[in-house]
Amino acid sequence: MKIWFGLRCLGGITGLWVAGLAFTSPPAQGSLVISNTAIVNARYVYELTYERMTNSAAFNADVFSTSNVVWGALGPTRYIRTFDSLHERTTNKFAEVVYRFDFTATDFLPLSMTIRDNLATFRNHDPNEHTLATTAWSTNGVDYILVNQLASPVAPVLGTGVVADVSVNLPSRPSLVYYRVVFTNFESGFNEDQAQWNRVSTAGADTTSCFRVSFATNSVPGRLTISKLQARLNFTKLSNDTCSVTATLDLGGAGDNLTNKVVALDIGGAQRSFTLDSKGKGRALASIVDNKGHRVSIGTCRLAYTKPRMKPARPGFWTLTATMNKGTWRDPWNAYGLHNDNISAKASDHVTLPVLILINDEPFANDTKVLKYTASLNKAGMAK
Repeated sequence: MKIWFGLRCLGGITGLWVAGLAFTSPPAQGSLVISNTAIVNARYVYELTYERMTNSAAFNADVFSTSNVVWGALGPTRYIRTFDSLHERTTNKFAEVVYRFDFTATDFLPLSMTIRDNLATFRNHDPNEHTLATTAWSTNGVDYILVNQLASPVAPVLGTGVVADVSVNLPSRPSLVYYRVVFTNFESGFNEDQAQWNRVSTAGADTTSCFRVSFATNSVPGRLTISKLQARLNFTKLSNDTCSVTATLDLGGAGDNLTNKVVALDIGGAQRSFTLDSKGKGRALASIVDNKGHRVSIGTCRLAYTKPRMKPARPGFWTLTATMNKGTWRDPWNAYGLHNDNISAKASDHVTLPVLILINDEPFANDTKVLKYTASLNKAGMAK
């Protein structure tokens, strides 16, 4: 986080204050509905530049909601500040701006994001007035995680600016991401430009400090329907665990030529890779050899197409059948509830093992198949 003193660092201090165009809250709720064409090289970037700050229609189209905020202007500088009369109110003494980044209409979901923003304080006439400006992000619009914050000075000073630049992993791959700016009042009330967000100017400060969100994305996994999934553990012997899956998926044109297609399979952390032949069959081979000098098979895979049917109507579909064996997967599967314990059939546990299939790097996933798990301590376990 960079901290600068003196608002010259955030775009200059010359000129008289001029009232900006107001969007006294809240406008009709909108959202940044992202399209596939807006995602370039698996990345989506949004910037609130000086040019966009001088276009009220563009800004109002971008934001999800606002409350008690207006544009401010000081010479060439633009920023978002609180509403003029807010300090006179006895209730509702807060102001906010909310963005919502919506990926639901795309074939991508965010994996991580980098947020850069700036906050500034200025023109504090009354040392009793105190405002805290904060920015934060959320995936549900309720629970927010702090990005940046700045308190207004408790006595009149030239001003303070702070720029935050944070990176965030998004393991849940949410389709919606929220960003919020909140101005919170303490004591007597807000005072005009006391706290500011996204202070930018023609001097070029927006190239290094304007509000910017950059999302790294990945393709949305295709639908995978699991008809059969089994996992067997051997607690007495290593390299003797097995699992199998039968699932249908929509390959589209990707299934036209199967020769040399690579199928990578992950079942709760158990992994194998198969290279298919022209008939859609593949084997995973270990580096070790048997007593005849042959490499040991540690899995098989078959991808087969079922043609569409007219009566009754049914579309065509692909079926993947795979088996993985000679593995030691007790540790990764333990995290999903497949424990080394005495679990009878009557008291069987319900567990799920996530399944991820990559066919030439095209992902298909399912983590909703519920299995019944039974086990005998230090002997064996079975989920099916």
